[in-house]
Amino acid sequence: SLTGVEHDQSSFNERLGKLSLEKDNLQQELSAKEVQLYEALKSLTHFELKLAKVEQERDQREQVSDNALKEVERLQKSTASLESENEELIGQISILQLDSNSDKLCKELLNKMKA
Repeated sequence: SLTGVEHDQSSFNERLGKLSLEKDNLQQELSAKEVQLYEALKSLTHFELKLAKVEQERDQREQVSDNALKEVERLQKSTASLESENEELIGQISILQLDSNSDKLCKELLNKMKA
């Protein structure tokens, strides 16, 4: 009967040894997976930071572009206004020249009439 108990104990110890070895192997695999996970998270954080920086640069470029477009529009309006004023001044100068020519003709006629 001791032989049966001894056999059971030996079998139990053998199974316990196998389970202990399997536990150690699983623990090593878990540690390796934790290292991989840490590296993956580190890479992910790095790429998230790069993405945030790229998005910020894009937003800044869009802002600069928007400001440039607004400035172009402002300059176009200003140019149109100045061109309109210029045309008005040219018209006024033409009228003044006509008036001046009329004055000269009147003076010439008066001089001829006096003579």
